[in-house]
Amino acid sequence: MYRVTLDLWQDDCPLARASADHEVTFTTPYWNYSPEFQQWELWVEFSSDDQSELEAGIRALRDTEAMEHFGLKRKHDSHATLQVQFDETDAIDTITAHGGAVVGPFTNCRGRERWHLGFTDPSPSTTHYPSSTIVKSSRSSNAPLAILLPSQTCTSTSMQPPHSLPRASD
Repeated sequence: MYRVTLDLWQDDCPLARASADHEVTFTTPYWNYSPEFQQWELWVEFSSDDQSELEAGIRALRDTEAMEHFGLKRKHDSHATLQVQFDETDAIDTITAHGGAVVGPFTNCRGRERWHLGFTDPSPSTTHYPSSTIVKSSRSSNAPLAILLPSQTCTSTSMQPPHSLPRASD
């Protein structure tokens, strides 16, 4: 298996939007993607230094249109455990279309996600992306699939908010 760690920003991910709009971070210790139903099922560990930001982030995630199931399992101080189910994103659609899968927990901070991916076959040609590249989706829309970012540790001082990233229309 070929393993890749990918730092990205997705415009169509409810978790990325919640962490971009609120001072929350998350890790997913459990995830399952169902290609048959084109949905994610995740257990999400949310945290924040500010309890009101945590609650605002939880509400934003709960109220998003893409959310099929939302369950608050535990909340204590500035930490919460959620079980959520939502529609696939362009990123996972493209990854699975190329024989890939998420193989490790992913994290999100200020709208940026770090995914651990595995592929059984290398692509016929090796593609090198510069440190900040817009990658187009395999779907028919013109929206960017993701913006690949330089790898960084997820802290509020080292991560740039998504509104400072280039958009496809820029």
